[in-house]
Amino acid sequence: MMSKRKSVADDCAHYCCCLSPCSPSVRRRRPIKESYAFAVLGEPRYAFNFNHFDYVNPAAPKGGQITLSALGTFDNFNRYALRGNPGARTEQLYDTLFTTSDDEPGSYYPLIAESARYADDYSWVEVAINPRARFHDGSPITARDVEFTFQKFMTEGVPQFRLVYKGTTVKAIAPLTVRIELAKPGKEDMLSLFSLPVFPEKYWKDHKLSDPLATPPLASGPYRVTSWKMGQNIVYSRVKDYWAANLPVNRGRWNFRHPFATIITSMIMSPLKRLKQVL
Repeated sequence: MMSKRKSVADDCAHYCCCLSPCSPSVRRRRPIKESYAFAVLGEPRYAFNFNHFDYVNPAAPKGGQITLSALGTFDNFNRYALRGNPGARTEQLYDTLFTTSDDEPGSYYPLIAESARYADDYSWVEVAINPRARFHDGSPITARDVEFTFQKFMTEGVPQFRLVYKGTTVKAIAPLTVRIELAKPGKEDMLSLFSLPVFPEKYWKDHKLSDPLATPPLASGPYRVTSWKMGQNIVYSRVKDYWAANLPVNRGRWNFRHPFATIITSMIMSPLKRLKQVL
């Protein structure tokens, strides 16, 4: 009788152990969701397939110029270098997986990405990349570039980045799909990764992220650097046939119809830098 009871107890113990929340196979069986957009709080304002952000006017007249200002000077084109002074607006040379709207406190909409599927506890997310996404030389933006970018920040970026994302993995699981597994599951850390610029591996594999750049890098945003005089001026020109010009997040946000439009950043030899944009 005792042996029978012991057998039943052993079977029960084995059964309970297999169903324990500590079992990795059970932990990973989280409900899976899919979305085109994300919000830090609540829901995104704009529905799937929205036409443009409410605060822009796609029919606005094109032309003219705008002059902005900034303080200081510059000596390189790498916004993420650990030394030196990057040129004004060099952070806008690169597109990101998702981008934010200016009429919400924290919502993210697809730019390089198309959509994402994720665990309901934000322990992992798989991002689908838009097959039309391109760098300025016409080469495609791939999941491998996203994986490379994360590793670049982890190994050569600021220490704070490594501290926040220690144990997090970013892996290209298909040419246009990247999987992110967060060491500390959470929506905010996931969205922060969505905001990272995506670097072309073929360019940055030969350059250190921590070092200044004396010449402009291969980039992907709506503008490219076309001429400069170090410490004095930079000319940003619109990218002809920019692949993302007609995405909802860009429609009416930038003026793309004039192929010769430029942004001229004039940094005179004084603490004040003048930035002129010809639209």
